[in-house]
Amino acid sequence: MFDAGYICKKIYKAVYLVRLIGKSLDPVAYIHIKAGRGAFVEANELYEQFAKIKWNTPLSTADLEISLDESLAENVLKIEFVEDFFDDETGRTNKYPVHEEDSVIFF
Repeated sequence: MFDAGYICKKIYKAVYLVRLIGKSLDPVAYIHIKAGRGAFVEANELYEQFAKIKWNTPLSTADLEISLDESLAENVLKIEFVEDFFDDETGRTNKYPVHEEDSVIFF
């Protein structure tokens, strides 16, 4: 059963742990996620629910970037990495991987 609220809370927790472990206080720009077909079909619901959950939190600047991955089972999401905003001084963005045990979400 697809529960966008549950899934978004799992995404939030995994990304928040990445930020704590990395000791980064930079705002998060994007959370890159690969989705099996079932989750990809429900992407709009995930976008809406995540917008509600992130409000007034350290992840309030983050947006989800969800792409279809046919190699994943229909009921699987995998958080690939977290990306900061472009840094004008360094000319790059920082990307932080998500630990394997936190990156895969089954529903």
